[in-house]
Amino acid sequence: MHALDALDECVAGVTARSIHAPCDESSQPTMDPPTDPPTDPHDEWQDVTQVELALPTHHAPLNSSLLASAPPVLPRETPLITPNRWVDHFRSSMTDPPNVDDLLLTRRQRTLSRLMPCMKTSPSPMYKSHLQVAVHMAQTAFNNDDPTHFQTLQTIYKQLTGDLVDCPRFGSHWEEIGFQGNDPATDLRGVGCLGLLQPLAMLMNPEMYALIRKIHALSRDERQDFPFMVLSINITRIAFDALRKQTIKKYILRDVDQFFDRFNYYFASLLFHFFHVWRTEQKTIKDSGYVLKDLEQLSLKKSDFLLERLEQHLTTYSKSDIQKAKANMDRRTGIATR
Repeated sequence: MHALDALDECVAGVTARSIHAPCDESSQPTMDPPTDPPTDPHDEWQDVTQVELALPTHHAPLNSSLLASAPPVLPRETPLITPNRWVDHFRSSMTDPPNVDDLLLTRRQRTLSRLMPCMKTSPSPMYKSHLQVAVHMAQTAFNNDDPTHFQTLQTIYKQLTGDLVDCPRFGSHWEEIGFQGNDPATDLRGVGCLGLLQPLAMLMNPEMYALIRKIHALSRDERQDFPFMVLSINITRIAFDALRKQTIKKYILRDVDQFFDRFNYYFASLLFHFFHVWRTEQKTIKDSGYVLKDLEQLSLKKSDFLLERLEQHLTTYSKSDIQKAKANMDRRTGIATR
């Protein structure tokens, strides 16, 4: 199977994702089942799909992981995981690298290569290697038998909520950070484990930690709330689509050794733009589909604008706060985050 077809399959479940408000406070939020894949998988990538977000009528209180409706566990604190370790975990387990040839050249370049072999363009081997890992992550489902997968979920939960001790694998506490129900793996089936990498990268970056905490805080606002992790997964889909369409290829090739750092930074620029629009224009959950649709179109046309806007915003955070965040991350991982 070519990577393009495989990618279409892995995102089919997330493009039509929605959360419906329950009929009463005791019911759990539900998700519409994925629609059947289109006849031509290329069309799925070309279409901009509106994503509708809605919320349950109440939130579980923050810092309530030990009170969640799941089997009780002894409080303990496992180390946080860094994004580099998460990527390396997949790089080392990739026994059969996906075919990404269709994602390396534009359609025009592929046509010229067929018609004029002497003008064939050779893609960067380093870029291809990193791209294979990214596709592999997107195609890999969450694995309950792999402790590294749960450690990554734990890191995201603890960094967002401020909890120090581990939380149960299943329970309503996952709604605190914007998953749809008791099992985050259900939400991840659209973009696979890539959907954990990008929020993890922001949460373990001292320069972005304050920003992502502000975004999460807004997601729990009484009037402007939205499901944070479901939003994050949808923005990963948008970023992944830009990668597939080579919208950000030149940006990444400026420093291809930092492929994932740059890809994750692009994700952060998308998330920040959503946050800025949501907050300043006083958006609510009924506006989410339009905001995401506009963001998807912007991601394919003005990536430089998005990146520059994030860079400017990050200069507003104090060096002392960044150093405190870094020291805390270093202590809780046992290794330097930078």
